[in-house]
Order: sequence, then C-alpha cells, then structure tokens
Amino acid sequence: MAFLPTGKPSKSKLLPKLEIPKLENAPGMSYQMDNQQKPSLSLAIPSDTSSSSAPSSSTVDNDRTVYVSGRTPSAPPRPPKPQDLDLSNSDIQESDLIIIDKLGEGAGGSVVKVKHKSSGLIMAKKSMSTSPDPAIHKQLLRELQFLKQCQHETIIKYYGAFLTNENTEVDVCMEYAEGGSLDRIYKHIRRRQGRTGEKPLGNIAGSVLRGLEYLHSMKIIHRDIKPSNIVITRNGQVKLCDFGVSGVLEGSVAETFTGTQFYMAPERMDAKGQGYRVNSDVWSLGLTLLEVALNRYPYQEVNEEPVGPIELINMITLSKPPELSDEPEIGLKWSSGIKGFIKKCLDRDPSTRPSPSELLQDNWVKKTCYKFPADRLSVWLAQVWEWEMPSIPRQAKPIKRRQPLPHQIQQPVRQQQPHKVQSQQQQQQQQTFYNLNYN
Repeated sequence: MAFLPTGKPSKSKLLPKLEIPKLENAPGMSYQMDNQQKPSLSLAIPSDTSSSSAPSSSTVDNDRTVYVSGRTPSAPPRPPKPQDLDLSNSDIQESDLIIIDKLGEGAGGSVVKVKHKSSGLIMAKKSMSTSPDPAIHKQLLRELQFLKQCQHETIIKYYGAFLTNENTEVDVCMEYAEGGSLDRIYKHIRRRQGRTGEKPLGNIAGSVLRGLEYLHSMKIIHRDIKPSNIVITRNGQVKLCDFGVSGVLEGSVAETFTGTQFYMAPERMDAKGQGYRVNSDVWSLGLTLLEVALNRYPYQEVNEEPVGPIELINMITLSKPPELSDEPEIGLKWSSGIKGFIKKCLDRDPSTRPSPSELLQDNWVKKTCYKFPADRLSVWLAQVWEWEMPSIPRQAKPIKRRQPLPHQIQQPVRQQQPHKVQSQQQQQQQQTFYNLNYN
C-alpha cells in the first residue's frame, strides 16, 4: 500500500532531486508501514563511481528495518553456489536439532529456538534464503563471515551453519539470549507502566561500547545498532547481534548507505557520500538509550504521532538532536551523567562526536558499570520477566580479630544462623523498585 508523506519537504541540499509521488511509488522510492504503523522509506541511490557492485535493493523487516544498497548491477543475478557460503567447518546439521519454539520472523528470515540433541545446548537458529539477488546474497555472506570472525564476550556466539531445502536456505545457529532484545524488554516494561532505570542503561551502554571498540579493532563497523539488535542473556550479559548490514572499514571510513534509517547518523544520510566512521554507531547507541529511557522513539511530533519519512530525514540532519529531560510530573529525575552521555552520543558533528573508546572513559559509564555489573543486571532482568530471582554471591570482607593472650579464655563466638542470612538476601533481591527503576 503506497501512501503520501504528510507536510511539505524542506528544500534541503540533502535530497535535491527527490519528488513526492502523487499516486503510486515513484521509481527508486517506496513507502511501507510496519506493524507499529511507522512509515519506512526505501531509496535507490545512484552510484557516483564506475565500479560495479550490488544492485539497488531494499528489504523491510517487522522492526522498522530498511536495508538499502544503491548501485546498478552490471550483469543479471545468478543463484549462489553452496561452496560460496564456506560451511565446511560447521559440525552442526539439521538432524542434530530439535525445534522448541518460534522466536520471530521478518523479511530477513525466521528465528526459532532449538536444542542440540547430543549436547543439550539451547540455541537460536536463524533461517535465511539463499536468494539469487546479489544484494541479499552479499548480505548473507557478510553476516556469516563476521559471525565466524568475531569472538568477544559482547558479540553473540556463532555455533555453525548448514544448507537446507535443496540449498535454498541457510540455517545459522547462534547463542540464545533468553532475556530477549532491548526492544522487547523496554516495551514489556512500558506495558507494565514502568521505566527502565539509569543503572541498567549504564551497564548496557558500557557493554555495547566495548563491543563497538572490539569491532573497530577488527576493522568492522556495525551500521545497525538499535534496540532489537542488542540482546541480554539470562545471566546479564549484553551482546550485539545481526551483522547482515555490517561493513569493513577502509582506512576507518565507510561509504555505503546501509542500515536502519530510524537510527542512522546524520552524516550517513548525506547525499554527498563523504563517508562515515565508527562513531556513526555511537549516534545509534545514543538514540537507542534515549528511546529506552523515554519508552518511545525520540523523533515524534508533539501529539506522539510518528513523523513521515521525509520529515524524519530532515529532523535527523537539520534539527537539534533530542535530549533526555526530567519528568517532574511523575517524579522522574535523571542524573547529569546520563544526560551528558546521551548528549555526547547525539552530537550531529561527526568530527567532535566521541569514539567508543573515548566514551568508555566517561565517568557515568565507569561508575554505573562498576556499581551495576552483569549479576545485578540479571536480577533486574528477572524482575522484568518475573523469573525466579538468581542468587548473587556476596563478597566476603576480611574480619580483623585481636589474637587473645594464651592465659585468656576465649568466649565462643555466636554464629549467625544461615537461614537468616539467606532470608535477608532474598528480601533484598525481591525488593520491589518503584516503576522498575533502580534510581
């Protein structure tokens, strides 16, 4: 279904040749609505270079995602060959798995929860089509390459992949994050009329920054940081996933117009194609944290209606970035630390926006990550999903005792009852925090 964007687009140098369609989708441009009634814009951007690459294409999943690549193919597409996927090192086969539950489905493929028969390991299996479309094929190869290449505590683990359905699909087995995505978590909190607290946000920010720092060391830029691509395991480990649109940095600069427009940095929307650096992911992180803190996407009209795609591009590239503000009407006050951190991330000027490594030295990040480690995040997660509270090992402090003289009679020390200690610990863990907020 095609629809027209509301309002008149500003005369910006960013989209000089863009025309608003009157009835149907104009060539190279389409509008689609996702399941949350938010418009998505797909653009086919002509190449300024003579080198051939992937054709212009766009796919939209059910989470506001628009993958766009904008170069015209020099030859008709050919179906991918099985050997192109390089699955020789994978020990997992379809017969080794038992399907437990369906986790999600989108244009990029479906995801199910599976169990490995011999080991009992629970995994997430993502099924993707081996489409003859070179753009989709390239995206598939890229994701497999980066999953196998990246091994870090903040990156979702890769277990293996195999071809199915007469080589028309590839199934990728990855680590299962039982806590779900950040998008799913904060929307569940919103349904319970709660708010995500500052300490969980600080832990999430620190983990994502360490993941981005690692990817940068591997010459990789993620390009699709958003709430649905940040997942949390049951034990409180924050991890990045979905490398379908990630790219290799050439001299620390990337140029492809790829990713999710809702979280895309302003310089990535620049029609001049001057390139962008790893701190474009920092913008996406800042917008993600702000969305979770506000319980809504930050770029909205006053009446909280979603903006049109043209207006969204102009707001991101031309208007003042959104900020985190106190909400005295509900008694919600944020510290200057988190406000300043988000402001640093949402700096429209990429030359002054900090890198992930620089933001890891931010006082707010260091303080919250130290005071709110992964085990505390696991308790918060159990509170959100109403799981059984995990036990947190208490750090034993050394007891200084004065040694008695030989002739002195040492009185027996009264030991505290173990069940009382356990009861106090359980009460502390099960304490209800107002609006699920640790502040």
